[in-house]
Amino acid sequence: KNIITLTPISSELFIATGLFEQGRYMLLDKSGKVLSYHFDYPTFPNDEIFTNAHKALAFQGDLAVRPDGKRFFFACEDSEVLEIVEITQNNTLNKIYEFYGELGNYKPEGDGKNSIAAAINRHSKTKFIDSYCTQDYIYFLYSNKVIGDNIYDAYLANTILVFDWDGNAVKLLNLDTAVSNIAIDENDSYLYAYCNDTEQLIRFQL
Repeated sequence: KNIITLTPISSELFIATGLFEQGRYMLLDKSGKVLSYHFDYPTFPNDEIFTNAHKALAFQGDLAVRPDGKRFFFACEDSEVLEIVEITQNNTLNKIYEFYGELGNYKPEGDGKNSIAAAINRHSKTKFIDSYCTQDYIYFLYSNKVIGDNIYDAYLANTILVFDWDGNAVKLLNLDTAVSNIAIDENDSYLYAYCNDTEQLIRFQL
């Protein structure tokens, strides 16, 4: 099935992203049976020369499910693509919120079937480089840096965007150091971040 990411919604249901011929998200049951495909990728200039598999590689990012299993979010790493999706009782997907902003500049490589790649232009910017969710909020580590010749620096950031599960912006946080990864405690009291410079875990009070 050419799956890139596989995330459990419950013990009975899973959601996947991958190199599918159709759709963007795939729902599977616990036996691996495909139940359905959902939604399409954003449109962009010259997207007609991209296969669906090329788009899957271009628009990679984080997908995480809310602890109660009723919603999930997807945030793209190299484009401003953010979606919040509701999982209904009959296992269909209902998009609650979507934001398509500045998209990366990609070049498709290979035939899109046997050989597939999507190279990003160095003049593009990194966006949602890491994320984490709790029952109440979604936290995004947001870079917005040009990749340029320093890929390492482009994937470090100190800006945290906080949203609720309806897509409302709640808070903007600026850390005093650039980090690469974040995690939040279940009570939304502390943010934990990994700093590559010191190779230490740092705790911030929210």
